[in-house]
Amino acid sequence: VKKYIYLLEEVIIQTLKDYDVDAGRKSKYPGVWFNDSKIAFVGIYVRRRVTMHGFSLNVDEELNNFSYIIPCGLQDLKITSIANVLNKKIDLQVLIENLVEKFKDVFGIEIIKNI
Repeated sequence: VKKYIYLLEEVIIQTLKDYDVDAGRKSKYPGVWFNDSKIAFVGIYVRRRVTMHGFSLNVDEELNNFSYIIPCGLQDLKITSIANVLNKKIDLQVLIENLVEKFKDVFGIEIIKNI
């Protein structure tokens, strides 16, 4: 499970490198961080050797909305987004394509699209 989370984080970290965003991990806290701010969340659930997983990467969110919750149960957690870090809009379709490519690379798999 820990390796799986590590690989999901790696997909995001490698994708962010394409945008010159130097993100990484923080020990004890899953997800991806840019400086002291969380830029991506990773969560998985494992039951009977079946995983239900996901991650969210903050692309261009209204960051003030995070003030209404306590993300990850961490009081005073700073949140950021790619658009906030780069101070520009991000093409979501291009980002998704980049994420898929990094997912294929990191997991060493081929993705077949349904026609």
